[in-house]
Amino acid sequence: MAAAKLHEGFPHAGSISQMEADYNVCLRGHSLSDNLCIIGSRRKLRCRACVSAWQKAYHAKFPARYSHLSMKSWLKKQYGISPAEHADMLAAQRGVCAICKGIDEHQGLGVDHNHTTGKVRGLLCTNCNQSLGKVRESKEILQAMISYLEKWEG
Repeated sequence: MAAAKLHEGFPHAGSISQMEADYNVCLRGHSLSDNLCIIGSRRKLRCRACVSAWQKAYHAKFPARYSHLSMKSWLKKQYGISPAEHADMLAAQRGVCAICKGIDEHQGLGVDHNHTTGKVRGLLCTNCNQSLGKVRESKEILQAMISYLEKWEG
């Protein structure tokens, strides 16, 4: 690889420097080892720490833009629903968990879906969503749990 121009001790942004190639370091001099990220078409080498720091700064600078875009793409990718559909579900449930009717103030309500079909069922608090997962969404296990509790009711 051809050496790039150095600016204040760091390689030029547009190429990989001889320093990076020889010493296996990122643009800021951090060791790359297994933490290599190649960013964009300009082939900037950055370690995961540098990428993480850049993302945090970007998200802090543009919080509304990032949260909307990430929520939109994540909901669509994971569950096939739009933020508007998510908001409609939240309104239909009056902002509470579909099972316990509680509010998860720390993490909000998560999208519950059938792991076999992928169909979205509703919005659940973390406890209810994880509980369904722990019993493998089995009606038989849930009924056995109810029977057990009823047996020991006092």
